[in-house]
Amino acid sequence: CSVLFTTTIVSREFRRSLLTLLVKIYRSQPRPDYLGLCGCLSHLGDGAAVAELLRTLVATEDKRLVAYQMAFDLVENCTQSFLKAVLGLLQPAPAAEAAESGSAEAGSAPAAAEA
Repeated sequence: CSVLFTTTIVSREFRRSLLTLLVKIYRSQPRPDYLGLCGCLSHLGDGAAVAELLRTLVATEDKRLVAYQMAFDLVENCTQSFLKAVLGLLQPAPAAEAAESGSAEAGSAPAAAEA
């Protein structure tokens, strides 16, 4: 459906409202079409919603493969700038990385001094 919206409907505003409606419909389903939902979200340029959807699916063991397929579809169909935005939202904050590396260095320093 989203392919039809993006290729046939000329008015950007009308296309955006239809894609937004389709996102609401996908999310209201008991078993959502995650690939279709991701496609609509990417056409809308909503990187935050795509990142959150990927994060949720990866955390659920039986939906992890769907998340991988979504990632492949994103790489195939989206711009580099959109992919970088999604990647930036998926990466941990620099403060969290520094805290982790600081605790790892602190744990390895005594071992190095003993050698």
